[in-house]
Amino acid sequence: MSRRQRLCCRSTTFGRTGRREEKLAMFSFVHRKNLYREGIFQCSGTASIDQKPEEILSTGQCGCLGYDLTQGNDYEDIFDRLTMAESILGDADDDVKREVTSIICSTPVNDGDHLQASSSLDPSFWPTHPTMERLWMYSILTGHITDFTWPDDDVTVTKPDGTVEVESISLYGETCSGHRGSDVFPFGLLDSDTDGFTIKTGIRGNLDTGNQLTNREALQAFDARSNSLPYVYDTFKWTHCEADGVNFDDAWENAKARGPSSIKSRPAFKEGEVRRPRYSGYEEIKANAQARKANAKGQAAAP
Repeated sequence: MSRRQRLCCRSTTFGRTGRREEKLAMFSFVHRKNLYREGIFQCSGTASIDQKPEEILSTGQCGCLGYDLTQGNDYEDIFDRLTMAESILGDADDDVKREVTSIICSTPVNDGDHLQASSSLDPSFWPTHPTMERLWMYSILTGHITDFTWPDDDVTVTKPDGTVEVESISLYGETCSGHRGSDVFPFGLLDSDTDGFTIKTGIRGNLDTGNQLTNREALQAFDARSNSLPYVYDTFKWTHCEADGVNFDDAWENAKARGPSSIKSRPAFKEGEVRRPRYSGYEEIKANAQARKANAKGQAAAP
């Protein structure tokens, strides 16, 4: 029995562990897409415009180029990046893992970047997404967001334990726009290029982009403290969350006790200091708490 046959046989590894095939298939839509985004799945050479995707993919021009998936450990670097692969196939042998990796890298199926874009079919999608702006305003007004800078370059971060990491704006650098603060938001936010609605920061549209704004400008516009928009939500209550022990009034009352939020920390239109990394605040608090506990234990153990 070949390895490929073994992968499809319900009497073997997959079949014996219940729904392993189904779980692997459930995440199959994201594997190729993520490998491409991470620079592992690539294409070389050229193709004519009338060639079908499956024809190009079957020629070997595209795949996990530079990786030997017939032997050795090259497959491990790819396998470790496959969503849920370790939890689904963690107890499989190297041959099975290598074959799964090879199939994902070489299959002529062309998924497309929008495959499985079915979130809107989930009933929870609609009450969740429209409230994001309201939650954003709430977070600003209660002082939970203090750093609004949006850089144009990768950010080097030193974590509390001294580890230095780089947060990448985009793996594909200049060829992938949309992630930087200066990139243009692709939707017109003003009615027209000469609309009378002027954002209070003094910008009437954008001379270079018409009625579109950069990401940094859009972030500024949605700052509820600057009155850039002609509205603000009249309530920031989510009573259905109280049943789960989350009361949004707590943060609101604490914010009022601290006094008004300073407009000085509002988003900046121009490139400024790099933003605070998304994880540093929590990890710093956690590290300090652990240090205090260790210090307390040390004092208690001292004669």
